[in-house]
Amino acid sequence: MQGYWQPDGSLDNSIVLDDGWLDAGTVAVQDEMAISASSAAKDTIVFGGFTVFPAMWREVLYENPKVMEVAVVGIGQAGEGQKVKAFVVPRAGSTLTKEELLALCRRRLEPYAVPWDIEFREELPKSFVGKVLRRVLVQEK
Repeated sequence: MQGYWQPDGSLDNSIVLDDGWLDAGTVAVQDEMAISASSAAKDTIVFGGFTVFPAMWREVLYENPKVMEVAVVGIGQAGEGQKVKAFVVPRAGSTLTKEELLALCRRRLEPYAVPWDIEFREELPKSFVGKVLRRVLVQEK
């Protein structure tokens, strides 16, 4: 691949590596059957000295049937270690509590991995294609 064509007719090859591979910034996971896109590499959280993907927390929080949508972000500077904060949109009419979700996290995660905070929202900020804008949540703190 040579790059992406820009609206002005120029070619943006800033994401093409020297050997011709495309660096789209997406992390993929391969199993016996297929390769699937997992997450953007920039969407990692530096936590407890490790770089981890928010999917670990999202998967646990989605186990609660009252959860409609989840976004997980790292709050703070990556070099200093980040605190994990989850933003949750409950299903309409549900009586979901922060304590209920924290108890779930305590049962399913190691003690050090329980989120620092869980905030409820009516909706999450999204791009025009419907992707959650995690960077907006980080900036809001």
